[in-house]
Amino acid sequence: MLYGKNITERVIFVKKAVLRVYLVLMTLSAVAFLCAIPRVNAPQKSIDDLPAAHEETSVPVETTPTEAPELVKKEAAPPHAPQTEAVPITSLLMPVNGEVITTFSKTPIYSETMGDWRAHLGIDIRAPKTYRVYAAAKGTITKVYTDPSWGITVEIEHAGALRTVYKNLSTDIMAKEGDNVEAGDAISGVGDSAAIESALLPHLHFEVYKDGEAVDPQSYFN
Repeated sequence: MLYGKNITERVIFVKKAVLRVYLVLMTLSAVAFLCAIPRVNAPQKSIDDLPAAHEETSVPVETTPTEAPELVKKEAAPPHAPQTEAVPITSLLMPVNGEVITTFSKTPIYSETMGDWRAHLGIDIRAPKTYRVYAAAKGTITKVYTDPSWGITVEIEHAGALRTVYKNLSTDIMAKEGDNVEAGDAISGVGDSAAIESALLPHLHFEVYKDGEAVDPQSYFN
């Protein structure tokens, strides 16, 4: 290939050929150097090992165990709620329609039947025989009996430590011990069963006791 060319062209051709050989040798040296470097193989993850796009990775949180709440013990309610105290009685109805013929007196007065002087711890209300006698206030009948001197008698307990007593009655079949009555309920009739006041016309002998002491019944009438 060099025949027919002058000396200058030949020199240029040779230089180019040497340069090509040099470049080839340099390329081979670089490849050999790269191949000599040790390769670090990183573990490969498959696509199944990658978290899904919608999943969030969570960091485990240490929790301290909590004690179970104690059961609250409820106290049993009393079987019955306490009842409010009844309102004390401050006034009374007239137990029979009639006229007061003998008033209350702690000082002795003359007794027409007994012919002597003695205290009269009630009032006498005259009315026709068998006229109905009524409870003077709300309460409970505690006693129904026949007294040797006062005849058929009914006692009623009321709120406020008040007690009313009805004597010289005509019958004991209308009132029963333990019965609750309202003011105005019939409990008997006017009679003449009281031997101690037999000289008088038919009447009701009516007594009132406050805290166990006899008081004037008329002070409770409106």
